[in-house]
Amino acid sequence: MGNLSLSILVLIAIFGSCWSREVVSDNDDGGLYPFIGTNRETLEIIIGGGGGGGEAPAPSPEDCPPPPPEPECPPPASPPPPPPPPPPLPSPIPKPKPKPKPKPTPKPPPRPPSKCGYRSSNLCFENELLATSYGVILKFKKLIKPDENGKRYTKTWNGPNVCKYKGFNCDVRPDVKKKQSPPSISTALSSPASMVPFHSTISSTD
Repeated sequence: MGNLSLSILVLIAIFGSCWSREVVSDNDDGGLYPFIGTNRETLEIIIGGGGGGGEAPAPSPEDCPPPPPEPECPPPASPPPPPPPPPPLPSPIPKPKPKPKPKPTPKPPPRPPSKCGYRSSNLCFENELLATSYGVILKFKKLIKPDENGKRYTKTWNGPNVCKYKGFNCDVRPDVKKKQSPPSISTALSSPASMVPFHSTISSTD
C-alpha cells in the first residue's frame, strides 16, 4: 500500500502542474474560472483512480506466488504387444501304405525225368518187355466177356504203366534182369462168365 500511495502522489504533482499551464495558456482574456471545475474533476478522477487511463503498477516479485513446478516427464510408453503367433501349419496328409506285393505263386516242382526205356504206340515204357506185354494185354482184353466182374479189372488196363493194371503182377526175369508182365494173373478172371482162351495170350509173350 505504501508504494501505491507514493505513486499516486507523484502522478498528482505531475498532472497538476501540466493542467495549470494549459489553463493559463488557453484563456488569454484572464477567464480562469470556467476551467476550475474541470481541473477539480480531473484531479478527482486521477485521485479516485477513475478514467481508465492509468493502470495499476505490477506487484513486486516478492509478493508473486512461486511458479508451479515443472511437470514430471511422463513414464515411457509401454512397448506394443507382440504380434500374434502364426497359425499352426496343417498336419501333412499321411501317405497311404503301399499295398503288399502279392506273393509269387510257387512253381510246381519239376517232374522227375520219365524212365522211357522203350517207346511204342506213342507210349513210353520202362523196357521192351513191358511194351510187348501191353500189346498182349490189349488182345486179351478183347477176348474177355463183358460182365460186371471183368469190368472191374479191364477198366484199369490203360496207359503204359502195365505193372499197375488190376489183376496183373510184374516180376523180373532172371535171365535179362528186366520186368515182365504177366508172369501171373489173378484167378478172379477165371469165373465161368469171364473164361477166355488164356493159353493163346500167354504164349504170345514168350
